[in-house]
Amino acid sequence: MRFRIFIALLVALLLAYVVFWFVLADQAEKKVVAAIDAQRRAGAAIAYDALDVRGFPYRLEFAAINLDMAREEPNGVSWRVVSPELVVVLQPWRLTHAILFAEDLTATLSEASDSTTLVTRNMRASVVTDEARVPLRIAMETEHLTASGSETGNQVFSAENVDFHWRRPTGNTMAALAGTPAEGDAVLEPLSSQWAIRGERLHHPAFGKSPYGETIQRFMATLSVRGEPGDRFDRQALAVWRDQGGTLELTQLSMAWGALDLIVEGSVSLDDRFRPLGAFTAQVKGYEAVIDHLQQAGEIDATEAETVKQTLRNITSDDEEGRLTIPIAMQSGRLFIGPLPVANLPPVIEE
Repeated sequence: MRFRIFIALLVALLLAYVVFWFVLADQAEKKVVAAIDAQRRAGAAIAYDALDVRGFPYRLEFAAINLDMAREEPNGVSWRVVSPELVVVLQPWRLTHAILFAEDLTATLSEASDSTTLVTRNMRASVVTDEARVPLRIAMETEHLTASGSETGNQVFSAENVDFHWRRPTGNTMAALAGTPAEGDAVLEPLSSQWAIRGERLHHPAFGKSPYGETIQRFMATLSVRGEPGDRFDRQALAVWRDQGGTLELTQLSMAWGALDLIVEGSVSLDDRFRPLGAFTAQVKGYEAVIDHLQQAGEIDATEAETVKQTLRNITSDDEEGRLTIPIAMQSGRLFIGPLPVANLPPVIEE
């Protein structure tokens, strides 16, 4: 008797979940259609051949077939996204986390006569929001990425196995990341966002102007923003961010490019004239190729080339892997490698 009751309850629960899933799918589909209609009324052009709802029983899956979205923003920037099939996946128990899939996707961003077109293959993205639909984490990975247009000199930039991550630390996450400062340590502004990007075989013909070739074999960078920079990019907003202790922390930038093996870390802020102000440490192997390249181009002679190499040896220290540690400073509008000023640094924003 108890077994029959258990089976009956189990069947009832399963039937209830089936009803719950289909009701949820119907409501979600109506919300998607309503959101599309709202975007159309706001000026967006959105077309698709079909909107399929599937994924029973574990998830809600919306597939837009032959999707074509375009819009011109009030600031004059226009964009367009085209995909044979864009799939958005939601889990019934966590509707604040959306996962997007597209085997092929083309995105074009245009402003005046300038335009850039991105093409991805086997793209997957993840978006996590709070209950108010404010983004907390965004991640994207793609097997192959190409970019072309005026921003790349009308030449094709390509990369493979590209990963991009962004997150806004909140609550306990911020406290854990900030940690408790030790006695004597400076009190840091809380983290407002973190960025990370990684890619392999980054290729562009312009890279060939360097002595290392047209292809960067490996690139990775992680960046943290301390202080809240705000939504505007103007002198007033930047001044507030700077004066409240805002900094950009380059946790690590690493790159393998031909003979060059580079690791850089440090932090940068702005001085009172909005010029970069910071300090970095670079660990580098293969820097000799740059000096030889300048000599072959006639920029320096053999004596000067040897002098530069010897100077770098004198101001650097070798590590166990044969890298040279080079201090880099940005101050007073100049870029210094060791004690040598090598470039002027203009303000990041003009008056």
